[in-house]
Amino acid sequence: MTQQAVETRGAEYWTRKGEVKLFLWRKRAPGAAAAGAIFFVHGSSMASQPTFDLTVPGRPYSSVMDWFAARGFDCWTMDNEGYGRSDKSRPVNCGIENGADDLEAGTELALRESGAQKLLMYGISSGALKAAVFAQRRPERVVRLALDAFVWTGEGSPTLAERRWCSRRSWLCVLAPAAVPANILQRMHAEMGKALQEADIAQSLRAAGIAPALLGPRELGAFMCAEHEKWGRVVRE
Repeated sequence: MTQQAVETRGAEYWTRKGEVKLFLWRKRAPGAAAAGAIFFVHGSSMASQPTFDLTVPGRPYSSVMDWFAARGFDCWTMDNEGYGRSDKSRPVNCGIENGADDLEAGTELALRESGAQKLLMYGISSGALKAAVFAQRRPERVVRLALDAFVWTGEGSPTLAERRWCSRRSWLCVLAPAAVPANILQRMHAEMGKALQEADIAQSLRAAGIAPALLGPRELGAFMCAEHEKWGRVVRE
């Protein structure tokens, strides 16, 4: 296929797991021959849309959902509890078992709306664990299962206790050259603070599963030093 992307259309859906409200996202290409329904399961670093439906101007098919939709697949994904646009109110660990419970509710909706008999399911990183647990529970809903970057827990792998100190999170920051005057840095900091309070910006960040934090130069420097030391230890060990 050429780099000219086929037009796809997205639609949001909502379902519930008890009192927990869960967000689903669907992508299809109008008029494409039906090739099956795929359900994408995200990991622990990012929510569903930035993982599977990333849009980059000038780069068609940065979105894996667009790529498969253009080939006739009915593409689905969801934000697990604690991620993206799904509920984050319960004081619980949103781990593998909980994620598999989310898939119970999400796949029921996807099967009903798509008309598919079974789903193709793809899980990445800890999403692979969620997908595997769900497929074991509900084999009648899954026709094919793809597990990517599956977390290794075999003989000789670190125990959960050994890994606990090394919790992982992704972060982004804005930096400026060292020679930028202090008054300019202060103004940049103030303007970014104002921008983060804008309703549309805050909503877009939340939809992407991002929790913004406004740190000054000293606080950010201390944070980056701590991260450097933390992950340097991972590499050295």
